[in-house]
Order: sequence, then C-alpha cells, then structure tokens
Amino acid sequence: MSEPLSVRERLSAIALRLLPGRPEPDEVMALEMSLVGLLWLVEQERIASDVAYKIAIAEAPGESATARKQHADAGKTFARWREAEGVYKTVDQMIKTCRSSIRLQTESVRRG
Repeated sequence: MSEPLSVRERLSAIALRLLPGRPEPDEVMALEMSLVGLLWLVEQERIASDVAYKIAIAEAPGESATARKQHADAGKTFARWREAEGVYKTVDQMIKTCRSSIRLQTESVRRG
C-alpha cells in the first residue's frame, strides 16, 4: 500500500494537469473541486501552525518582545508557519486560476 500524497505533491499533480494546453472545462472544474478540498486541509494546518508559532514567541527566552520573536523565528515552528502560509497562498492562487480559466472558456463558447 502506498503512502498518501502530501499536499505539495497533490498540488504538483494538479499543476501538471493544468499545464498542457487548455484543459476541458469539466477537467478544470474537477481540479478546482480538488483544490477546494485541499484548501480546507491547508487552512487547518495554517491555523495550527499560527497558534504554535504564537506560543513559541510567548515562551521564548528574552527580555523584549523583539528578542522573543527573533528567537522564535529561528526555530522549526516559524518554518512550519511560513510553509503553511506559502501553501495556502499557492492553493488560493490555483483556485483563482481555475475559476478564471472556466470563465474565459465560457465566454469563448458564448461568443461562438
């Protein structure tokens, strides 16, 4: 049995399906639905990593808030938070791209 794909691997697979030419509207809609499902997972990770990062800042050693933030920024919690933010933005942009593609194809069909 193979391991489940990571969110990044799923995004790469979707991006590869969008690359060659103009995919059919039905395929783009199916890919958009997959992305919307991934968005939920990504949002859950984004929330969890944000909470963990804020806790890391609060618990970091240092006299000032700036010193505590700098200490937290050097740790794995910050890297996890930054990754979650980046993945969220990528998924959001891919959804917008799918919607734009569907809209353009629909307008093209209407014009005949």
